[in-house]
Amino acid sequence: MIADSEENVQTLLIRFDQMAERLNMEISLNKTKSLTISKNYTKCEIELRGTSIEQVPKFNYLGVEIFAKRDLKQEVRIQAMKAARISGCIYNIIWSNKYMSTECKVRIYKTNVLPVLTYASETRAQTTCT
Repeated sequence: MIADSEENVQTLLIRFDQMAERLNMEISLNKTKSLTISKNYTKCEIELRGTSIEQVPKFNYLGVEIFAKRDLKQEVRIQAMKAARISGCIYNIIWSNKYMSTECKVRIYKTNVLPVLTYASETRAQTTCT
């Protein structure tokens, strides 16, 4: 859930819980975490059914680390390391293969390495550093 204030997040969470209950579902209070994205640390007190929701400094969502301080350089560095790891794994098979055409190697790069490098880039704010 995304909101511009603590009160709005609390309201959204209560509504979400009510809808889940109507659908015979239950929000796991042990697994539910909150993350406030801000330049300065901001404590956000959110509760659900009398239980305080833990606030975390970073969160891994679909393989992408999201940091509370929105450290874009770190996010880009992590994705670049993942892409480099994949490229390294296929080095002996693809890159050093003298029988494979350059065109084929480029296609493999575009389908296997480049998507990892650019994954979730659309969610990052664009700056001169990223």
